[in-house]
Formats: sequence, structure tokens, C-alpha cells
Amino acid sequence: MFFKAGQKGQNAWYLYLVGVIFIAFGYLLGQMPLAADLLILKKAPQDVMASGDMVELANLYGNKNYFLFLIMLTFIAASLVTWFVIKVIHRKKLIDVLSGYGTFRWKRFWFAFLIPLCLISLGTVATYFIDPESLTLQFDAKKFAVLAIMGAILFPIQAGWEEVFFRGYLMQGLGNLVRSRWFALLITTLIFAAMHMANPEVVEHGVLAMFPLYAGMGLMFGIMVLMDNGLELAMGYHIANNFAIALFITSPESALQTDSVFRSNEVADPQSSAIQLLVMGSILLAIFAWKYKWKDWGHRLAGHIERPVEELNHYA
Repeated sequence: MFFKAGQKGQNAWYLYLVGVIFIAFGYLLGQMPLAADLLILKKAPQDVMASGDMVELANLYGNKNYFLFLIMLTFIAASLVTWFVIKVIHRKKLIDVLSGYGTFRWKRFWFAFLIPLCLISLGTVATYFIDPESLTLQFDAKKFAVLAIMGAILFPIQAGWEEVFFRGYLMQGLGNLVRSRWFALLITTLIFAAMHMANPEVVEHGVLAMFPLYAGMGLMFGIMVLMDNGLELAMGYHIANNFAIALFITSPESALQTDSVFRSNEVADPQSSAIQLLVMGSILLAIFAWKYKWKDWGHRLAGHIERPVEELNHYA
């Protein structure tokens, strides 16, 4: 159903090539305000710019919410261009990239949204009481209120765009091009991980430590999409995960330097994060599989994708 929805509109391979170029340009264009502001107005030192030290860059502003907004302009621009590409170049409806059911299933979205929101908030508070030296309480009601309002608007755009682009646009395009579900899942997972190699966490821990972590996240989201024939679960979880982390805990190497409730006094251990992702991801997929009665895992994850009827008639 998901790939069949992606067969609507215009899907020639060269249109996807043009679309990706347009979206990449929009993504880079969205980074220009932050880069120009840092280089011209803030006159950020070249060594700080090169190192990608987000703490130092955020300190140049003082106002972390404004810094967050400039970062999010990247995804606002990318989202607008992606919508243009889907609507104008491919002549599709956005819903056909979001879901194989012709409608966005909000109940699924909110169910997946609430799980990480609750786990991260409760887990952070529990950590503070169990190991108070690991976290610093930095709650400021006014700054937090602004962050919460901004986050409620910006993180659905940021994480939502990643899901639409990687697990929607690219996965459908690749799957329908090569007629292979597993190939589409594998390639989009690797591209998703590769794109995140520009994050400051990679500078701190290295590519070998962080690439498998991001690939694991991409794989988990991809499995949700293929098993559920839509982006609702992946979008809900992804948006809530990023939103909750920004609200409740900021770490020294994080790309998101926010006025969160707590600040970690320790650099996160990527091995521990990978284990947590494996455990939580497995539990989460098991919950979704039980709740939504997922069946036929082999076909949905690795099966062949049938050609559109009109294409079959063309080759007949």
C-alpha cells in the first residue's frame, strides 16, 4: 500500500534526481542565515566554526532560543522545497508520501509521540534523584516557556521533514525504481546516518562510534514505516524524541543547545546509547507489532514491489 501510493504522479528516475538536487539546495540555503550571522554579525572565530563546538557557538548569542531558531531555518527551507518538489515536479499529493491509506492516521501518531515524551521526561527526573551529580538543574520558567512554544512548532518541521524526505520521498522512489523493499530500507538508512555525520556529536565521539547509532535509529524508523504502511509512527516517535530531549536535557556535545530543564555534566557514552536504542527499539517495535497486529514481516521488509498496472500494460 505504501509503495503503491508512491506510484501516483510522475516518477521517472530523472525527476527524483532533479528533486534531490532541489531539496539539497533548499537545505543549504536554509543554513545561510546562521552562517552569515555567525561570520558577519557575531564574528565567530574560525577555529570555533571549524570545530563545530555548539556550546561555544550558542554562547556567542546568549539567547539560546534565537540560536535554535536559526538552526531550524535549515529545516523550514528544506520542508518548503520538498513540498514544492512533491507537488510540482512529481505532481503528487503530500498524503501519498505520508501514508498508504490516503489519510494521516493521527491516533497512531499520538500514540508513538507519547511514549518517548513520557520515557525521556520521567527517565531524566529519575536520573537527577538517583545520580544528582550527573545533572545540573537549570530551569528558568520564562526561557522554558519560550522553548516549549518554539519547540512545539519547530520540531515537527525538523523531525517531520527528515521522515518525509528519507522514509517517504526517498524510500518510495528507490523502492519503486528497483522493486525491492529491503534495498530501499538499507539505502535510506545509510543515507540518513551519513547526513548526521555533520553533527557535533560525531566530532566528539568519531564516525565509527556514531554511524551505527544513527543507522540503528534510521533502521528502526524504516521498519515502522514498512510494517505500518505509513510514516505516522516514525514521525510521532522522532518528533517527540527530539522535542523531549530539547526540553528536558542538554548534553555538552549535543547539536541542540537549549534552555532545557537539566544540563548533563557528562558527555554521553555512544556505546550506552546504542544499547539503550537496541533495547528500547526492540520493545517499541514489539508493542507496535502487538497493538497494530503486524503480520507478514518477510514480505513487508524484503518483498518484491509490483509495477503499476499501467506500466505492466506498457510492457505487455
